[in-house]
Amino acid sequence: MKLQHKDDLIRVAMLADFPYRQDDLYRGGVMQANYRLVQALAAADGVDLHVWTPTIKTKVKESRQVGNGTVTYFPLPNQGYGVGVLYYGLRRVVNELVNEVEPDLLHAQGHPSYIFTALQCKLPVLVTIHGIYRNELPVSKVRKSVRNSFSDRLVSKIEDYNCAKISNLIAITRQIEDWVRARSPRARIFRMNNAIDEQFFNLENQNSKPVILFVGWVTHRKGVHLLAEAFQSILPTVQDAELRIVGLDAVDLEYGRSLRTQYAHLIEAKQMVFLGGINQDQLYEEMSECAVLCLPSLAESAPMVIAQAMAAGKPVIATRVGGVPEMVEEGVTGRLCEPDDPDQLALCLLDVLRDQSMRREMGKRARAVAVQRYRADSVAQSTLNAYCAVLGR
Repeated sequence: MKLQHKDDLIRVAMLADFPYRQDDLYRGGVMQANYRLVQALAAADGVDLHVWTPTIKTKVKESRQVGNGTVTYFPLPNQGYGVGVLYYGLRRVVNELVNEVEPDLLHAQGHPSYIFTALQCKLPVLVTIHGIYRNELPVSKVRKSVRNSFSDRLVSKIEDYNCAKISNLIAITRQIEDWVRARSPRARIFRMNNAIDEQFFNLENQNSKPVILFVGWVTHRKGVHLLAEAFQSILPTVQDAELRIVGLDAVDLEYGRSLRTQYAHLIEAKQMVFLGGINQDQLYEEMSECAVLCLPSLAESAPMVIAQAMAAGKPVIATRVGGVPEMVEEGVTGRLCEPDDPDQLALCLLDVLRDQSMRREMGKRARAVAVQRYRADSVAQSTLNAYCAVLGR
C-alpha cells in the first residue's frame, strides 16, 4: 500500500545503519552519528523522514516510530549479504520500499552497498560518505580468508564506481571531498559535521588525576598498541598516570589478547584498564573523569569520539590522519602527532599531562568549537538545507 504524501513536506528515505536495540548504538561511530541525526531530523519541520535499515536481528520487516519519523528494519536474503551478486537482495528490498513510500529523495549513509543501491534508483540521491574503505584496508592486520580478502578488494572497486556516479555529496572531511571531487568533478558537495549526543555538552569536568582515555574498537588500525607503548614510556615521569581503554576487541581477538599479555604487569598494577564495551552512562562518566582523550589511529575520517571529548571540554591527542587535523587544532584544542610514532605520541602525552592549567584551557576552547560544529539540531538544519538544494526548493 502506497503512503499518502504529507503536503509541503520533503519525503526523504534514508538508507542507513540504525540501532535495532539500544546496546547496538555503542558498536560504532557511524551508527551513533546516524542515530543523532535521525532523532533531530524527525523532530524538525519540513521533512517526512523514513529510515530503512537492514539487520540480521529480525526475520520480518518491522517499523517503529522515532519522533515524527518512521524506521523500517528488514532482513536480507542470503544473497544480500557481502557483495553477493552486487547486493541483489538489498536492491530488491529497497526497490520495493521505494514503490511503497515514493520518496522525493534518497539519502544513502555510509557503506558502499547502501550507496551503490541508492545510485541504481531513479530518484535524486544524496550520499554521505563516513570513511574511505580502501584507505583503511592497508592498515588493518586482521587475518582474513581468501574469500573475505577478495570481497574487500571488490568492495573497494565498488567504492570507486560509486564515487564516479555521485551527484550530491555530504562530505564530513576535506579528504573525502577531494577524493570524490577527483572522480566526479561536477558533484555538488555540502560540507558538514556529524551530530553528537547533547549530554556531552553538559558534562562536568571531574578530573583530578592524569587519566588517559581511549574509546574505539581495539584493533591495529586504531593504534592501541602505539598508545600502550607510549603510555609505558611516560610512567617513570608521570607515575600516577592511568590508561583506560574502552572498546570491544571482537573484530580482532588475537590483537586484544596480545595486548593483554604484553602489558599484563600494568594491568595487574591497575595502571592500564581494559573496560570492554560500556553503555552510554558509563561513557559519560569516563569522559567526565579523564584528563585527556587519546586516539592514535593509523587511518580515520572524522571520529565521533573526538567530537564527544571536545564537547565534554577535554583536550584531544590524536594522529594527523584523515579529517582529524580539521577537528583538533594543534596546540589550541589538543596535540597532533604523526601516525605510527610512539615516541612522538609519548611527548604529546607528557606535554599535556604535566600542565593542568594548559589542559583546562585547551578543554575550554575545545568545548567552544564543539558547540559551533556538532550540535544535532544545527547539523539537522544543514542536512535539511541540503535536501532542499538537491530538490531545487
